[in-house]
Amino acid sequence: MPRSVTTRLERQFGQMPALGQMTSVSSFATLRSRCKFDLDRDIDAAEQDVQAAINAASNLLPPSLPAPPTYSKSNPADSPILTLKHQLGHPAA
Repeated sequence: MPRSVTTRLERQFGQMPALGQMTSVSSFATLRSRCKFDLDRDIDAAEQDVQAAINAASNLLPPSLPAPPTYSKSNPADSPILTLKHQLGHPAA
């Protein structure tokens, strides 16, 4: 399931304007995606793009996810990334 969640979210994130770099790492029950935007991109507008991408992907994500994806914003002067964290649930036994 982690790969299917990652793929669906990455498709939506890839459509965001001024996205410079995206990396995703999934392990056990956690997915972390980092979206780095061009430095001239307004961070608040980028945040809205991330939320819109999550909303657009929500109907494509497995219904067994325990909670919708969340994100945190960082100031570009500190570190120009947005980090998405999501618990993917427990693996099948």
